[in-house]
Amino acid sequence: MQILAVFTTLAMLATMVVGKSFELWITRFGQADCAGSSLWKRAVIKENGCYNFKHGQPFTSFLANIKDKTDIGDNCHVIVYESKQCKGGSWHSGNVGAGAYCGNPKKEANIAGQSVRVECD
Repeated sequence: MQILAVFTTLAMLATMVVGKSFELWITRFGQADCAGSSLWKRAVIKENGCYNFKHGQPFTSFLANIKDKTDIGDNCHVIVYESKQCKGGSWHSGNVGAGAYCGNPKKEANIAGQSVRVECD
């Protein structure tokens, strides 16, 4: 009976984890290295979805924070695109991981961001 309860609990936990989508808070900056004032309020970016920034100028750098503090963010990357709709030239971040991650697409690849996507391996 106890074994059945353990398996039922594990199955419920697996369902919760599988159905969950990874999300990041993204704050944009007009200067390199996430310096200066942010360009606009931060946005929530969901895994595998394209997010177009509607307000403000293209960004030079960004700060990414994991929205759910229980997530690890292993093998998750931010892809920054120079055009809306996640098109045009792009820059791929390193592993965002836990804690704050500052990305520099303009400094590293001359990409001024207009849209972003989050992908996890």
